[in-house]
Amino acid sequence: MKRLVMFLLAAVGTVAAASNASVEEVSGDLVDKGLNSSRRGMKSVDWNGDAMETPLVNVTARIKSLENLLEVFNPQRLARRWIYPYDNLTNDCGTHMDQYLSQLGEGVLWALKMADASGRYVPSFFWGNSYWTGSESLCYHLNSNASKLEAPPFKLGFYTVRLQIALPQYISPNDRRFLLGLCLPFSCNKQDVRQLLQLSARDEEPEPRSIQILKVRSPHNSYIMWHDRTFWILFAVSVLVLSLMALGTGYDIYLVHQSRHFFNENYTYEITRASPPHLGERPMKLDVGSFTQSATLSSSDGVINHGLEGSLGTLNESIHTTSNDSDTSENLGLVAEMVLAFSVRRNVLTICDQCVGSDTIPTIHGLRSISMGWVILGHTCLVAFKYSDNMEYRSVVEKEFLFQTINNGAYSVDTFFFISGLLVSFLYFRTVSKIDITQVTRSTGFQNSALQYVGLMAYRYGRLTVPYLFVLGVVEVTMKWFYYNSVFEPPTADHVSCPSYWWRNALYINTLFPVQDMCMLWSWYLADDTQFYVLGCALLILAVRSVPISNASCKPPQ
Repeated sequence: MKRLVMFLLAAVGTVAAASNASVEEVSGDLVDKGLNSSRRGMKSVDWNGDAMETPLVNVTARIKSLENLLEVFNPQRLARRWIYPYDNLTNDCGTHMDQYLSQLGEGVLWALKMADASGRYVPSFFWGNSYWTGSESLCYHLNSNASKLEAPPFKLGFYTVRLQIALPQYISPNDRRFLLGLCLPFSCNKQDVRQLLQLSARDEEPEPRSIQILKVRSPHNSYIMWHDRTFWILFAVSVLVLSLMALGTGYDIYLVHQSRHFFNENYTYEITRASPPHLGERPMKLDVGSFTQSATLSSSDGVINHGLEGSLGTLNESIHTTSNDSDTSENLGLVAEMVLAFSVRRNVLTICDQCVGSDTIPTIHGLRSISMGWVILGHTCLVAFKYSDNMEYRSVVEKEFLFQTINNGAYSVDTFFFISGLLVSFLYFRTVSKIDITQVTRSTGFQNSALQYVGLMAYRYGRLTVPYLFVLGVVEVTMKWFYYNSVFEPPTADHVSCPSYWWRNALYINTLFPVQDMCMLWSWYLADDTQFYVLGCALLILAVRSVPISNASCKPPQ
């Protein structure tokens, strides 16, 4: 009986063990299928019931950490794999890398700093951080270090690499691009950097990722501003303008001083003429300041003569009225007026003047101010989004009500188009109503209209093009410098397009060509506004000559 019981117990145990083994085999098979599916980039795996939790836990266990998954360049790991000489590197780069990695393994200070200057994975991957830039300043500081203990025996260079990493679908549905900064020997070229990255990123254990090197920027192609002809043209123009500003401001101050001195002398003379003679009075002492007066009148009986009060008050008001800083009694020539146009004092007073003429539209100034603030806000956020380390935060704030002012910032540009068209029409009709254009052009008919049109075009072109060309030159020089010296990549290729296609901007036709060939991309508004101006002026001249024709041209289609 006991033997029968023992036999039954053994049989039950064998069946249970066999069932457990089969369950483990099925579960392991499911895990392998789930991992392989994630590596193949499948969006999801069809799991039923509680089995869904098992493969996810095992897959994340296989991916040790996000840091290991995104680790591309690790000098310590590269040192463990390093075998000198490395055939795929140039001789100088291989020698310097061997010195660097051997000293890094021994814990030498300059090698540790060099490794610390290179970029690596930093947190906030899921929050949109795609910049692993490291420290360019630290890398170049090691070159200039006077201490032999902290200075490497070779020259250093800072390289930036654009990477594209594909991860499993459940981690990142789309491929992500990263900017990686590397502090390496200056003797390494772009191909050497690619070989070093491939050696460092080679996985000891297969990881579900794919790394593609898109672009390598080396410090060998540097930009020297002093060798750029555009820079010297800008420098000469800046010196000329600053000299004219100093000359114009000095001449303006001189005229103001002369004007005040003239009025002071005239003021003293008029007071002397206005004072009636009185017997027994002592001589009168009059202190005349800058358009202020104080008179001390002493008489024998101690009574102050008030007979001058009316004359002084009237004369003082007259002097205040006629002593405008911008209007002098002298007849200035054309050259003097051109010099005074550069006066800082006059321009500041004009810009800060709160008075508007009666024949203007004051509300336009407020509308322009609000629209300009709107444009600045929108462009500031656009630039900040591109170079921020939390780009995913935009998807959060886009749901806020106030953020709609940025999402709909294009309407601010429409406001400027409206203001431009309104002012062109208003100013033209105001000028025509006050001035006989035929006396200015000394012609009539079609010739008069043609001269008007040419004059309007020449005035706008001369008023806008000179500062516009200066800004184009500044953009060209700065974008060249940023392209060759900045860790970040410029958002546009102005360092290439501006030297080649600046003449399109000068003719205001840059919007008629492909976007990738445009210099100073945001200048599209000025080109469009000028093109609208060319058409608008023609319609305005037609409106003055023949109202029915202008109405027909502006009538919307039925």
